[in-house]
Amino acid sequence: MLEADEHLSFNQLIDLADNRLAADHDEVAEHLAACPTCATEFVLSQRLITALAVGVIEPPSPQAVARVQALFRARRPAGHALVGTLLFDSRTARPAGGFRSASMVDQQLLFLAEDTTVDLRVEAADKQWLVSGQVLGPVTHGIVILADTAVVAQAVLTELAEFILPPVAVGVYNLTVLLDERAIMIPGLSIGGN
Repeated sequence: MLEADEHLSFNQLIDLADNRLAADHDEVAEHLAACPTCATEFVLSQRLITALAVGVIEPPSPQAVARVQALFRARRPAGHALVGTLLFDSRTARPAGGFRSASMVDQQLLFLAEDTTVDLRVEAADKQWLVSGQVLGPVTHGIVILADTAVVAQAVLTELAEFILPPVAVGVYNLTVLLDERAIMIPGLSIGGN
Protein backbone atom coordinates (compact mmCIF):
# COMPACT_ATOMS: atom_id res chain seq x y z
CA MET A 1 0.00 0.00 0.00
CA LEU A 2 1.27 3.48 -0.87
CA GLU A 3 1.85 5.98 1.88
CA ALA A 4 0.18 9.41 1.63
CA ASP A 5 3.46 11.14 0.65
CA GLU A 6 4.55 8.46 -1.88
CA HIS A 7 3.98 8.59 -5.62
CA LEU A 8 3.53 5.91 -8.23
CA SER A 9 6.67 4.79 -9.99
CA PHE A 10 7.17 5.43 -13.70
CA ASN A 11 6.79 1.70 -14.39
CA GLN A 12 3.49 1.55 -12.49
CA LEU A 13 2.13 4.53 -14.42
CA ILE A 14 3.15 3.07 -17.78
CA ASP A 15 1.76 -0.36 -16.89
CA LEU A 16 -1.54 1.20 -15.81
CA ALA A 17 -1.74 3.36 -18.97
CA ASP A 18 -1.01 0.28 -21.10
CA ASN A 19 -3.57 -1.86 -19.20
CA ARG A 20 -0.87 -4.21 -17.90
CA LEU A 21 -1.34 -3.55 -14.17
CA ALA A 22 -3.47 -6.28 -12.59
CA ALA A 23 -2.25 -7.19 -9.10
CA ASP A 24 -2.68 -3.86 -7.30
CA HIS A 25 -5.03 -2.11 -9.77
CA ASP A 26 -7.56 -1.04 -7.11
CA GLU A 27 -4.88 0.40 -4.82
CA VAL A 28 -3.32 2.36 -7.71
CA ALA A 29 -6.72 3.67 -8.87
CA GLU A 30 -7.47 4.79 -5.32
CA HIS A 31 -4.11 6.59 -5.14
CA LEU A 32 -4.74 8.35 -8.48
CA ALA A 33 -8.03 9.70 -7.17
CA ALA A 34 -6.29 11.21 -4.14
CA CYS A 35 -2.98 12.38 -5.66
CA PRO A 36 -3.06 15.19 -8.27
CA THR A 37 0.66 14.73 -9.08
CA CYS A 38 0.24 11.07 -9.99
CA ALA A 39 -3.04 11.78 -11.80
CA THR A 40 -1.23 14.30 -14.03
CA GLU A 41 1.64 11.89 -14.64
CA PHE A 42 -0.90 9.15 -15.50
CA VAL A 43 -2.56 11.36 -18.13
CA LEU A 44 0.85 12.12 -19.66
CA SER A 45 1.68 8.40 -19.63
CA GLN A 46 -1.59 7.64 -21.44
CA ARG A 47 -0.72 10.24 -24.09
CA LEU A 48 2.74 8.73 -24.51
CA ILE A 49 1.37 5.19 -24.90
CA THR A 50 -1.22 6.41 -27.43
CA ALA A 51 1.37 8.38 -29.41
CA LEU A 52 3.73 5.42 -29.53
CA ALA A 53 0.93 3.06 -30.57
CA VAL A 54 -0.22 5.35 -33.37
CA GLY A 55 3.33 6.20 -34.39
CA VAL A 56 2.70 9.95 -34.33
CA ILE A 57 4.65 12.00 -31.85
CA GLU A 58 4.24 15.74 -31.83
CA PRO A 59 7.44 17.72 -32.12
CA PRO A 60 8.44 19.53 -28.94
CA SER A 61 7.49 23.15 -28.55
CA PRO A 62 10.15 25.79 -29.21
CA GLN A 63 10.12 26.58 -25.48
CA ALA A 64 10.87 22.95 -24.62
CA VAL A 65 13.70 22.81 -27.16
CA ALA A 66 15.18 26.05 -25.83
CA ARG A 67 14.97 24.77 -22.27
CA VAL A 68 16.77 21.51 -23.10
CA GLN A 69 19.44 23.37 -25.08
CA ALA A 70 20.00 25.72 -22.15
CA LEU A 71 20.62 22.73 -19.89
CA PHE A 72 23.53 21.61 -22.07
CA ARG A 73 24.97 25.00 -22.94
CA ALA A 74 27.90 26.18 -20.85
CA ARG A 75 26.98 29.36 -19.07
CA ARG A 76 29.88 31.74 -19.05
CA PRO A 77 29.76 35.49 -18.81
CA ALA A 78 30.80 37.57 -21.82
CA GLY A 79 34.46 38.47 -21.67
CA HIS A 80 35.52 35.32 -19.85
CA ALA A 81 39.11 34.12 -19.83
CA LEU A 82 40.26 30.59 -20.56
CA VAL A 83 43.60 28.96 -19.82
CA GLY A 84 45.04 27.01 -22.74
CA THR A 85 45.94 23.38 -22.09
CA LEU A 86 49.11 22.03 -23.72
CA LEU A 87 48.24 19.33 -26.27
CA PHE A 88 51.54 18.97 -28.09
CA ASP A 89 55.16 20.03 -27.65
CA SER A 90 57.56 19.08 -30.45
CA ARG A 91 60.47 19.03 -28.00
CA THR A 92 58.94 16.23 -25.98
CA ALA A 93 57.19 14.32 -28.79
CA ARG A 94 58.94 11.35 -30.34
CA PRO A 95 59.17 11.29 -34.14
CA ALA A 96 57.01 8.69 -35.84
CA GLY A 97 58.88 5.48 -36.67
CA GLY A 98 60.26 5.36 -40.21
CA PHE A 99 60.10 9.13 -40.71
CA ARG A 100 62.93 11.61 -40.70
CA SER A 101 62.30 14.75 -38.80
CA ALA A 102 63.22 17.87 -40.66
CA SER A 103 61.81 20.60 -38.45
CA MET A 104 61.55 24.06 -39.95
CA VAL A 105 61.01 25.57 -36.50
CA ASP A 106 62.84 25.00 -33.25
CA GLN A 107 59.64 24.24 -31.37
CA GLN A 108 55.96 23.80 -32.11
CA LEU A 109 53.33 23.94 -29.38
CA LEU A 110 49.58 23.33 -29.53
CA PHE A 111 47.25 24.62 -26.83
CA LEU A 112 43.52 23.92 -26.54
CA ALA A 113 40.93 26.22 -24.94
CA GLU A 114 37.36 24.95 -25.42
CA ASP A 115 36.75 24.95 -29.18
CA THR A 116 39.86 26.96 -30.08
CA THR A 117 43.41 25.71 -30.69
CA VAL A 118 46.45 27.98 -30.54
CA ASP A 119 49.30 26.73 -32.75
CA LEU A 120 52.63 28.31 -31.74
CA ARG A 121 55.93 28.09 -33.59
CA VAL A 122 59.14 29.29 -31.96
CA GLU A 123 62.34 29.73 -33.97
CA ALA A 124 65.72 31.36 -33.49
CA ALA A 125 66.18 34.77 -35.14
CA ASP A 126 69.76 36.00 -34.65
CA LYS A 127 70.18 36.25 -30.86
CA GLN A 128 66.45 36.49 -30.24
CA TRP A 129 63.41 34.29 -30.75
CA LEU A 130 60.54 34.68 -33.18
CA VAL A 131 57.09 33.50 -32.06
CA SER A 132 54.45 33.01 -34.74
CA GLY A 133 51.38 30.90 -35.12
CA GLN A 134 47.72 30.57 -35.90
CA VAL A 135 44.50 30.51 -33.92
CA LEU A 136 42.24 27.69 -35.12
CA GLY A 137 38.55 27.74 -34.37
CA PRO A 138 35.65 30.18 -34.51
CA VAL A 139 37.76 33.34 -34.79
CA THR A 140 37.01 36.47 -36.81
CA HIS A 141 39.64 38.81 -35.41
CA GLY A 142 41.88 39.29 -32.39
CA ILE A 143 45.18 40.37 -30.89
CA VAL A 144 48.04 38.23 -29.56
CA ILE A 145 50.14 39.63 -26.70
CA LEU A 146 53.39 38.13 -25.38
CA ALA A 147 54.55 39.74 -22.16
CA ASP A 148 56.88 39.37 -19.22
CA THR A 149 57.68 41.99 -16.58
CA ALA A 150 59.65 44.19 -19.00
CA VAL A 151 58.77 43.27 -22.60
CA VAL A 152 55.46 43.38 -24.42
CA ALA A 153 55.18 42.15 -28.00
CA GLN A 154 51.86 42.10 -29.80
CA ALA A 155 50.38 41.34 -33.21
CA VAL A 156 46.96 41.52 -34.84
CA LEU A 157 45.53 38.31 -36.30
CA THR A 158 45.39 38.20 -40.11
CA GLU A 159 42.35 37.07 -42.14
CA LEU A 160 43.55 33.49 -41.64
CA ALA A 161 43.99 34.11 -37.89
CA GLU A 162 47.79 33.94 -38.23
CA PHE A 163 50.25 36.14 -36.38
CA ILE A 164 53.97 36.93 -36.17
CA LEU A 165 55.23 38.62 -33.03
CA PRO A 166 58.33 40.83 -32.96
CA PRO A 167 61.48 38.93 -31.85
CA VAL A 168 61.97 38.55 -28.10
CA ALA A 169 64.83 37.48 -25.82
CA VAL A 170 65.04 34.12 -24.07
CA GLY A 171 62.64 34.12 -21.14
CA VAL A 172 59.40 33.04 -19.59
CA TYR A 173 56.36 34.90 -20.92
CA ASN A 174 52.60 35.00 -20.62
CA LEU A 175 50.81 34.74 -23.96
CA THR A 176 47.30 36.16 -24.23
CA VAL A 177 45.02 35.83 -27.25
CA LEU A 178 42.25 38.45 -27.10
CA LEU A 179 39.26 37.35 -29.18
CA ASP A 180 35.75 38.75 -29.66
CA GLU A 181 34.20 37.88 -26.30
CA ARG A 182 36.93 35.93 -24.57
CA ALA A 183 40.62 35.71 -23.87
CA ILE A 184 42.86 32.66 -24.00
CA MET A 185 45.78 32.81 -21.59
CA ILE A 186 48.91 30.66 -21.76
CA PRO A 187 50.95 31.47 -18.66
CA GLY A 188 54.58 30.50 -18.07
CA LEU A 189 55.52 30.02 -21.72
CA SER A 190 59.27 29.34 -21.96
CA ILE A 191 60.76 30.90 -25.09
CA GLY A 192 64.23 29.84 -26.23
CA GLY A 193 65.02 27.77 -23.17
CA ASN A 194 65.58 24.01 -23.05
